[in-house]
Amino acid sequence: MLGKDFTEEKSSIKEKRKKVNKEKEEKKVGSVDIYSMIGKATIDKKTALAWAKFRAADFGTDINQVEKIVNYYYELAPKINLNPTFVLVQSAHETAFWSSEKFQKLNNPAGIKTSDATKDDFKDFQNFSSIKEGIEAHISHVACYNGIESSLFTAPRTVKYKNLIFGKGADLKSFCAIYASDDFYEKKVKNLVDQANGHINQPNKVK
Repeated sequence: MLGKDFTEEKSSIKEKRKKVNKEKEEKKVGSVDIYSMIGKATIDKKTALAWAKFRAADFGTDINQVEKIVNYYYELAPKINLNPTFVLVQSAHETAFWSSEKFQKLNNPAGIKTSDATKDDFKDFQNFSSIKEGIEAHISHVACYNGIESSLFTAPRTVKYKNLIFGKGADLKSFCAIYASDDFYEKKVKNLVDQANGHINQPNKVK
């Protein structure tokens, strides 16, 4: 006969499997991958705004500015079939919740460089005339990586650069690998998506 310990171990394995399956299902909104760059918002605007304000407060970012940022992403990204949740979260990561010098002084929401940039110095990053213009440029970049053609927003940098990145980041893994040199970039972005979606209540532990 099978011992009590074996029965308990078998029961424990079943519970672990159920937990894993439940977590997988929770990563979906309907049948949509919450990490998708394309399509409808995977987190509603109200939830995204509440999360953005809560996290940005830790960095001293003006709350009214945060509301404007969220509104722009949720207004503009859907016009070219981009998931506004993803580009909002990526921007939050790139700018330390919009507290960075590049965002506050250059209206640059995603580390977008100039056409003649050679390093990561401050002068190598584009200066946009407004928050809205910077967000439009960010959306244009992500669209380009995903192979999306659009006349709504200005094309990234130059035609040569556009041709270089067009369609090269159509899935999250390849996009993150090209967009940033940080090996943990994809993981960090996913962690922030999880936080915004309410799956993780603790601050991002990945440094």
